[in-house]
Amino acid sequence: MDRLTFNGVELPVRILETGNRNAYARIRDMEVIISVPRRIKGEKRDDVVSKLSESLKRSLERSPGKMLGFSRERFRDGQELAAPGLSLKLSISQCGKRFSSSVREGVLAIWVPESERMDGSKASSYMHMAVSRAFLPSVSAYVERLNAERFGSRLGRVRIGRGMTTLGSCDSFNNITLNSRLFAMGPYALEYVAVHELAHTRFHNHSKRFWGEVERALPDYRERKVWIFREGWRLEA
Repeated sequence: MDRLTFNGVELPVRILETGNRNAYARIRDMEVIISVPRRIKGEKRDDVVSKLSESLKRSLERSPGKMLGFSRERFRDGQELAAPGLSLKLSISQCGKRFSSSVREGVLAIWVPESERMDGSKASSYMHMAVSRAFLPSVSAYVERLNAERFGSRLGRVRIGRGMTTLGSCDSFNNITLNSRLFAMGPYALEYVAVHELAHTRFHNHSKRFWGEVERALPDYRERKVWIFREGWRLEA
């Protein structure tokens, strides 16, 4: 097996032999990595790889964001970001000695100190914080409006997160977190994830009743879900 196909997206597969006791599969930077203990050989090895591949497909079905793997979001100079009610173009440059940012006339300007690497962890963390701060008011208002119009649940807080494998989450207190990657994908993807998480305020599972609630609130959710797999990650990558 050299490729794994899911919803029309082909991911290269790399199989590693390791000294670990257990086999496992993961996605990293749009590549499927399957690790198999060296002691497992022949047909048994092929069977393990096949079962892990199927398990990974089921995991992707539950959590679309895993298609992006454990890669840090990459905000770029000139990148267009959008959420319902707000569109911003990024202007990222290096100058001065401190991190800073501002929003003006549809542009989110981010300045990275000359002493920091543009692709370093500190710069990445600050960019995420600046983007989250700029979008949170409009996104929070949007989710609250969706809830009032389609669900009527008691909400906790709305947050913008930096999750590596999920595009959204809803905890037991109905706090909803949306991944900042969604701003690169745009309102079409963000509405699906927001509706998905709001449906979890009614059903904290993925039962038939849960998916019925999603479909009631967003009849074309299946098309949006497929779009995230096929095209959304290309916009983010």
